[in-house]
Amino acid sequence: MKHFQILSICTCFLTAISSSLVAEEVEPTPAMDLKEPPMVIIHGPVSIPLYADPGNVVPDHLEAFGFYQSGWEKDDIPDAATLSTFVNIDYGKVDTYMDIAKSSGTKVWISLQSIFFSGYDDGYKKNSDYYERWLEAKEKLKPYEDMIYAFDPLDEPYHRSDMDNDDLKEYLEEIGLLLKADFPNARRGITFTKDTVGEMKSKYEGECVRICSRLPAPPNNYDLFGADYYKHKNFQSDVVNDLMYATQDMDVKYHIVPRAFKTDSPSYSVMTEEELVLRAWDAYDFAASNEKIVTIFPFVWRTAGNNEHDKYSYFGVKTLPLVRSQYEILGKAVAMFRD
Repeated sequence: MKHFQILSICTCFLTAISSSLVAEEVEPTPAMDLKEPPMVIIHGPVSIPLYADPGNVVPDHLEAFGFYQSGWEKDDIPDAATLSTFVNIDYGKVDTYMDIAKSSGTKVWISLQSIFFSGYDDGYKKNSDYYERWLEAKEKLKPYEDMIYAFDPLDEPYHRSDMDNDDLKEYLEEIGLLLKADFPNARRGITFTKDTVGEMKSKYEGECVRICSRLPAPPNNYDLFGADYYKHKNFQSDVVNDLMYATQDMDVKYHIVPRAFKTDSPSYSVMTEEELVLRAWDAYDFAASNEKIVTIFPFVWRTAGNNEHDKYSYFGVKTLPLVRSQYEILGKAVAMFRD
């Protein structure tokens, strides 16, 4: 892997301007050794804040970093943008939130569930008027096309939707074609659960005999797959490896979803902030070592849960000082030399 070591560089609002480069083989900096770029002030008629390069070596294939739900509240967007390359926005709020993201200098990952699927109470089924909804959404989003990093149609679709697996796959593929045709430069992403990945792996291997036809299959027309699994105290690289195995014949890249929350839910392991930091480091190093992983997408930024569908709370990065401080280093390291 060829990288350039920066010998003299500063960045103005995270935009790199190099003054000398020496090409050499270098290993990526381990997560625990990454340093946050120090800020310096260039004094003059107008004082300009600059970030100095701390010497981190980040692999070129890591193109993006952002948090789940980091753009679900408008006041979160400028804050999350300081340590991300994108914020995650629900389509229902794009009317006002896209302008906030633009002024914050960040790209966006837009969740499109409300366009293509009904809600929780209806089992996330296909909206009958999805095409009309999409045409309206396309017109709203076109002015922001250059800042859209990715779309996703529905989080954990095979886990959440009551649709038949084959029908859901066909529908997801139709959605993927729409997204590709109308926003060709945006990534089209889907996150699967661990159980879905296991079923896709069994189907790929053909070891499911009579039930193979009923198991889910990864949809075509997407270029970014990920898997989430939040139990246990280490980053679950085996789940990501199984996903890569089950989709090895597809032209896709991958995003990883490390757990970045504390919770009172008995369904998940109790983890301290120190343990969540170790998981963050494990996830980053795993991503840095695999060129097919292009995005780090930790769950979650804000406090989630504590609602009619889930009585437990999930305390996200913005509420956990130690976890935030470490993710700030990871996020800024990835963001420093990215557009």
